[in-house]
Amino acid sequence: MKKIFRKPLLLLRQRWGISSFCLISFLAFLRVLNADITGSYFDLFRKAGLDLWRGVNPYSAQVGAVQTGHWFYSPSCGMFLFAPLGLLPGHLGVAVYLLLSWGVFVFGCLEFSSIVLRKPKREVLKLPIVQFFWIAIAPQMWTAITAEKIEILSVGLLFFSAAWIIEKKHLGIVALILSMLVNWKYHTVSTVGLLALAWIFTSGEVALFAWIFCGLVFWYMAPLSFMSWKFFVETQTTWNLDLAEFTHQTWDSFDNVYAFLRNSLGVKLSYFHGQVLTLIFGLGAVFTQWKHRPGRESVAYALAIGGWLTALFSPLSQNNSYILLAPLVWLGILSIAPADKKWKPLLQYSTAAYFLVMALAYSDIVPKPARDWMRFHSIKPLAGFCYGLLIAIYPLISRRPLATALETSRPRR
Repeated sequence: MKKIFRKPLLLLRQRWGISSFCLISFLAFLRVLNADITGSYFDLFRKAGLDLWRGVNPYSAQVGAVQTGHWFYSPSCGMFLFAPLGLLPGHLGVAVYLLLSWGVFVFGCLEFSSIVLRKPKREVLKLPIVQFFWIAIAPQMWTAITAEKIEILSVGLLFFSAAWIIEKKHLGIVALILSMLVNWKYHTVSTVGLLALAWIFTSGEVALFAWIFCGLVFWYMAPLSFMSWKFFVETQTTWNLDLAEFTHQTWDSFDNVYAFLRNSLGVKLSYFHGQVLTLIFGLGAVFTQWKHRPGRESVAYALAIGGWLTALFSPLSQNNSYILLAPLVWLGILSIAPADKKWKPLLQYSTAAYFLVMALAYSDIVPKPARDWMRFHSIKPLAGFCYGLLIAIYPLISRRPLATALETSRPRR
């Protein structure tokens, strides 16, 4: 009997982090599958996608058939991703959608980790420091699954794209993926832009930018193959107008730095000044990207800081989309081991504080008055902002590169 359980127990001991992550994800799946999908995010997504195929505009309240919420994803996203899933009966569609998204996220992260650390995936799965990563992002995966967020799939595809940029392979597919993600939701443009810059700084070539631009044209025009020109113009116009109007009305009411400035510090910015602030931090990210040595570390940094900008500076950022910060957490945790004595405690305590805030701040474990206070004062965006700022400026103020462990890893087999 002991021999039967010896190997599973050994695997659990070696991979306790990802095992816990899988368990938490499984419980989140059960919660979604046991709930009524009517009125859910996925219900909105599938109805919008099917409306587009039927020739009904889902972006306009006067014309569209979608009544469960706001649909702001692109026509290509609705027609080619959610409409096929919407044809599946009952809970099968949402189950396939979430399992596909979760699988792409996990395997994309493993592919990226394997290439950056130059270790086989089996070794990566057993690394003790990586176990802390899986635990640290488990709360964000829980909220993303229960909210049926497309960001799970997006981050997984970004992990794959970053890995292939490092390997300098499948660049045509990378450009198609990155342009598709920008087409789905505009706010991923910060990550895509920094990844393209990392490629330029590493290879000295600008071709990837041109390929991404061609991909944007492709995804923008793709729905025209299945609809009339009049309906194509109508959907594209109402999509951008409705998105712009909604953004201007609610941009500082979501889980982002603007809400923190307004609610906690009493600083209410205009929409224009908010975009100026975002531009300043974006230019700062480009500068620090330029200061990095070309190669794996530069790409890892681009993925991390791009996700940070997307999650915290997007006008429509939400608490349940903070899975976008997973690359930032990955880089922060992997940077702890090689840090010198002066900076190592700061990285350790900052990572621990970030995890505790993200796991508990809005949780039912916390008494309701405290939870309401933290939600009103946007504590989660504050924690994410401070942690990301530390990871962003650490290479500039310390004597060591952000992830010198990447230079001492053993070659991949």
